[in-house]
Amino acid sequence: MAAISDGTICCVCAEPLEWTAFGVCNHKDTCSKCVARWRFVLKDNTCMVCKTELSSVYITRCKCFANTNMSDPPRLIIA
Repeated sequence: MAAISDGTICCVCAEPLEWTAFGVCNHKDTCSKCVARWRFVLKDNTCMVCKTELSSVYITRCKCFANTNMSDPPRLIIA
């Protein structure tokens, strides 16, 4: 069973975490859809976990975390 603590579901919507968006604080607990809603609909550019102000976020596929070097993950940057 998936759990928030093991990083397999979004901590906001509880959907499977296939794509994630994260900033300089490196919290990868929320899905890219929730982060996009937070930033563009609610106009809030803070991390949903720690409230750090994020001028940009990176969107990447979660499965990449286990298989690639996270110092250079595949990503889309949203400013």
